[in-house]
Amino acid sequence: MSNPEKKEAGGVLETAVRGRTMAIPEQYDGSSDWDEWLEHFEDAAVVNGWSEAEKLKWLPLSLSQKVRSTFRQLPPSIRSSYRSCVTSLKERLDPPSNAVVYRAELENRRRQKAYPTRSDDAKDIIGLDKFLNSLDRPELVLLVKQRIPKNTEEAVRAALEVESFMIRPVPGLLIGTTSQTPYNADPAKNETSSDISRLTSCLERMQLKLDDIEQRMQAFQPKQRDRRGDYATEKAANGQRPERRTCYRCGRDGGNVITTRNDPHPGSDLMAVVGKIDGCPTNILIDTGSAVTLVQSGIPTEPWRNGNLLAADGTHLTIGNQAFTHPVVIMENLVQQALLGRDFPRRFGCMLNIADAVLQINGESVRLVEATTARSKVDVIIEEDVTLAPFTECCVMARTTSADNCHGPWFLKQRPEGRLPVAVARDVVHPREGCVPVQLLNPSGDRVTIHRGKVVATIEVVDPLPLERSPQTHAALPTAIEKLLDEVAQRTTSEELDKLRALLTDFADIFSTYDGNIGRTTRTEHHINTGDAQSIRLCPRRIPWHFREQIDGLLTDMINKDIIEPSTSPWTASVVLVKKKDGNVRFCVDFWKLNLVTKKDSYPLPRIDGTIDTLAGAEWFSTLDLTSGYGQVPVAKEDREKTAFCTPKGLYQFKVMPFGLCNAPATFQRVIDLTLTGLKWKKCLVYLDDIVIFGRTFQEHLNNLAEVLQRIRQYGLKLKPAKCRLCAKEIPFLGHIVSRDGVRTDPSKTEKVASWPTPTSTSEVRTFLGIASYYRQFVKSFASIARPLHRLTEHGRQFSWSNEAEEAFQRFKRALTTAPILAFPRFDIPFIIDTDASETGIGAVLSQKHDPEGERVIAYASRTLSKTERKYSTTRKELMSIVYFTKLFRPYLVGQRFILRTDHDSLTWLRNFKEPEGQVVR
Repeated sequence: MSNPEKKEAGGVLETAVRGRTMAIPEQYDGSSDWDEWLEHFEDAAVVNGWSEAEKLKWLPLSLSQKVRSTFRQLPPSIRSSYRSCVTSLKERLDPPSNAVVYRAELENRRRQKAYPTRSDDAKDIIGLDKFLNSLDRPELVLLVKQRIPKNTEEAVRAALEVESFMIRPVPGLLIGTTSQTPYNADPAKNETSSDISRLTSCLERMQLKLDDIEQRMQAFQPKQRDRRGDYATEKAANGQRPERRTCYRCGRDGGNVITTRNDPHPGSDLMAVVGKIDGCPTNILIDTGSAVTLVQSGIPTEPWRNGNLLAADGTHLTIGNQAFTHPVVIMENLVQQALLGRDFPRRFGCMLNIADAVLQINGESVRLVEATTARSKVDVIIEEDVTLAPFTECCVMARTTSADNCHGPWFLKQRPEGRLPVAVARDVVHPREGCVPVQLLNPSGDRVTIHRGKVVATIEVVDPLPLERSPQTHAALPTAIEKLLDEVAQRTTSEELDKLRALLTDFADIFSTYDGNIGRTTRTEHHINTGDAQSIRLCPRRIPWHFREQIDGLLTDMINKDIIEPSTSPWTASVVLVKKKDGNVRFCVDFWKLNLVTKKDSYPLPRIDGTIDTLAGAEWFSTLDLTSGYGQVPVAKEDREKTAFCTPKGLYQFKVMPFGLCNAPATFQRVIDLTLTGLKWKKCLVYLDDIVIFGRTFQEHLNNLAEVLQRIRQYGLKLKPAKCRLCAKEIPFLGHIVSRDGVRTDPSKTEKVASWPTPTSTSEVRTFLGIASYYRQFVKSFASIARPLHRLTEHGRQFSWSNEAEEAFQRFKRALTTAPILAFPRFDIPFIIDTDASETGIGAVLSQKHDPEGERVIAYASRTLSKTERKYSTTRKELMSIVYFTKLFRPYLVGQRFILRTDHDSLTWLRNFKEPEGQVVR
């Protein structure tokens, strides 16, 4: 069989296979428009005569590896249909909210490429919105919107009709117009004539606007160069300069739309608020004329690409002492660092008080500051020809290319990419009406001429350095963080406390300072993989009448916090109410049937013993706790319907990961591990939502804490300050107290053991042994002590509490409440194992010799013997204990020499065996 021949034809790869020519579509890599590529794919399918099934086979092969991963993430039910695949891929690769993005881009657009791929619907939305924004009378806008125009033509026609019948004087149809058509109230006048006059006036103003737009467009046309290579001045068609005209906005002679503002107070400044965007300090301009919130591309965010704009879903904004998660649109050529659009106050209920220069947010007053829209870098050009003699310098007046927005101090320097025969002196300048002084130097021995229009330098905004704060002056922090610092002040010096305060000031935005301030990570989602299982519907459980008011309050609270949403899901789970100690109820959902059909995620949880051993050598500790940890992980949109639950108010579903899902712990552990990749085991430990940061010195610990907080901010998570403990010498962790000296039992847990009532049933004995077994490494000969209690739990034995059981019960209480402090293992010195055996059990002690303390216990271990093992001889019992505990402590012993000690001298004969047999070998 011959090899297929390939050739390019019209952007489609043609492949000849077995005498048949097949057109293979180009791969889609996500950089081009999805609709255009899909049309190209459909054309290739028509040429090849593909059926729907064949198109489904070729679709993933026509995607790049990056986009193909998106295809693989689609549910199997969607991947089985070509049309479903195309629809789902369009939603992921080309979201339907482009009209809002295009509208925001138009608001800040200058001379760039057009929109060849934008749909007519998007263009109509943008044009219609732009026209309605240009109307200067609110009542006119309202009346036009009531007619629901579908496009710009209908809106213009409606505006003309409405304005012609309005009784009040017409100040003008467009923003900035000052001419008015007098209204004649005399009823004897002909109304038709009055309408014609108003329409004529309107048309004249529109003609003026069109003329001005045409003039502006001509200003952007390429200018002709003269023979010297510099730009000549623009002239009219007859060789003369264009006539000066009256500005249609301000009525002054010589004005134009670029230099004349539509501000009734031309001296007033723009208002901004000081805040942070994803932790980056930023001046955010208040712009109620913008439909969406915009951010300059230089601000670090987590964006998704969409044409010339970037949209960031869930950017973290900090204004005042409050943090918000809000979608923004990122623009490459935005003049201001950030613009706070109308969508923000509409969503969070802000109130702008211009008179007092205050922004009200959730009861907090944030002071507004003056802002300018100056560009970060502006070119400086020479206005007149300048000639410099050899080895001379001179100061000339130059002009900036942007005369309007250059206020305050600017740093002037020579353009690094420009090749000038002269040197430009660096300076800090204050432009006045676009003019700046420039010092030029001719270092050569030749005469040099610089022609007008030549760019000789650039100016950049000078950011004033912040004043160094004295140790006694601190930025105001939220009350919850101040309480955290007050607690730290009891165990640190004033210098250490100041360092910690400075760190928390920088990361104040990642702490939840009020109810409902919950983070939401955008790096991962919780998926519920149920395969081909049918939807499960459980009947709702009856809710006690006196609990209904609390349930309604809990539902309203979860809706306000964006935790749940109304649902139309075929899945349904039941609500379970659990009463708290304070009398309130806890809202739970029983997902037991959903868990039965869910494919389990086997992501591992860390071992507690291995986690604690990592803290060896540390002297400073901090613990961090996430605010509603599960609630910061979103549920994938396609799986939200599976979390639906029924209530008396209707059907709802979770937008974030709820408790009760079988894979929730694995997902949450994966999120935390992903967040702290590279830091775990070296600078911090993690067990679900318990995060421990450690360090040998205070400064090392503070550096580690800063790295962890930075990661938490990057992943959009929030901490609960009331449950955090910073810069401590000892901390509670997983039921233990950890300090520089080692590990001991947590008194708050062992106190429950000390006050435990005498068991009255087999199940109560099992519960007690379960709690006691958690601390078995702290109790020497645990198995021997527990033997009488274990006998009570044997199958078929009648429960009878004897004196022997009571003695064992009390010994356990004493052993756990007076447990020793176990040392951390050190892997640079040998370990020591002491083993022993009795008639009913075997035990061992793992220890090391630490200087200067001497020998320290690392862990205790023991177990009971079975009926068969109790029949062994003493020597074999001792030998079995050596083998068993050497295997148990293998993670400590493997790879290095260790010392084995036993009180049974007969075991020394093992070294005399040349070829041991039987049980000795085993």
